[in-house]
Amino acid sequence: MAALPDKDRNRLDDTITRLHTVNGRLWDTEDRVRGALLSAAQVADCKREIDQLNAERNLLAERADEVLGSLADAGRADVPLHTETLASVIDRLSVLTLRIWHSERAATRDELARRRVSALHGQREHLCAALDALVSDVVAGRRRLPVPARFKLYGRDDAAPAEIKPSRRLRRVLAFGGLSECGKSTSAEFVQRTCGAQRFKIGFLLRQAAHREGLADPYALSARRQAELLLGELNRFADAHVDTELFTIESVHDDASIAEIKRLMGDALQIVYLDASFAVRVERSGTPAQAVAAKDEIKMSRGAHQVAALADHVIDNTGSIAALRAQLRRIAAPPASTSLRAATPYGLGLPAAIASATADFTDAVRAYGPGVRLAALTGSPGEGSWIAGWSDLDLLVIAEHEAIGRVHEALEQYRIALGGAASLGPTLVTPGELTARRLTPRLAFVLHQLRRAALFCMPHPASNCRRSAEASWCSPLSGNSPRSS
Repeated sequence: MAALPDKDRNRLDDTITRLHTVNGRLWDTEDRVRGALLSAAQVADCKREIDQLNAERNLLAERADEVLGSLADAGRADVPLHTETLASVIDRLSVLTLRIWHSERAATRDELARRRVSALHGQREHLCAALDALVSDVVAGRRRLPVPARFKLYGRDDAAPAEIKPSRRLRRVLAFGGLSECGKSTSAEFVQRTCGAQRFKIGFLLRQAAHREGLADPYALSARRQAELLLGELNRFADAHVDTELFTIESVHDDASIAEIKRLMGDALQIVYLDASFAVRVERSGTPAQAVAAKDEIKMSRGAHQVAALADHVIDNTGSIAALRAQLRRIAAPPASTSLRAATPYGLGLPAAIASATADFTDAVRAYGPGVRLAALTGSPGEGSWIAGWSDLDLLVIAEHEAIGRVHEALEQYRIALGGAASLGPTLVTPGELTARRLTPRLAFVLHQLRRAALFCMPHPASNCRRSAEASWCSPLSGNSPRSS
């Protein structure tokens, strides 16, 4: 492995770790299916889980062989061919390691298991030595490996196993986790009410998926399978409601399954962990401390407290409801990126007289040099939807304090030149007023309209103007979206 590039080495390490994890889950499920008290439906669930884990096991082994195959020397075609691939040997080593671990646990109560432990360790040493020798022969070209593809078939011929992926219509999902009375439901309800999110309980989604798949107990499935079922239900809803841009899911109590969902969805899933002290949660619940502690114990047994290590956002929810809402708003409605457009007054489809007056105003303020940072026509001129006799000229000017007087003079000349052909609605601010983040409703609306504005930037050329404009107002306002303003 030391000879592999960093990317391949990390990929191999991750793949083998997941392979060993899957083998552990297979072992547990095969033990569970042998239970004498299981109903027919529970046995069927276990069988489905075993099939799914076996499919995942073979896929991971093939991925490991893809990396390990690069270690092999092409060599000659007549060198001896080994009976199995390197990943097959590693898979056997994984199963043998699990057998040792389970035997050592059973040795405290089973004499036969205790006697086997020493022999199992010997088998493991022999297998490790054989693997080392095989790798040396493969690298030196003294032995060839078979084709790694396993060509396994699971289910119907027309339903080959494939990794489920998020629908392109499933844009953003917020998953709320935390212990009892930490504010998960309060947070999800706020995001639903203010951002139009579609709100789901994880339990509801799992029950829906179980009913659809004919499963009696979805919680008995592996974390990976639960993640696939949840994502499948989210995909189905998103495809049927194409206007929904944000979803929330709660309550995240299982760190293993949410980690698998994160692997499937990537950044489209944002995990939000709400943290609060036990005393605060007891006070907010209005119930005895013992009741909250009992709920915590159940959730922690599933890994709820470990979700914090996986979270994209950890919110300290010991403060006010206003502080919580402010943080949720920043997460649920981040500021949208704005692509500014530069144009000339004659390229906006304005009447000739209005375009001429606008061009004169542009020339006047351009002459003021860097004292004027930005002049922008927003609304219908920028959108190309000007209607004579109806549309106004909404103008935003950002100027240094010392240039304000001259800008007022230019605005008055602009009004005179328009001669009543259009109404002028100017908004004049300094960079200092913007960086103070004290926005009037009108200014907030104007900044919102800038996304579709026609820009005239002075005194620099358009290419430099955008950098100037971003330096003067975009960066200081990056925390304010139109919705939050």
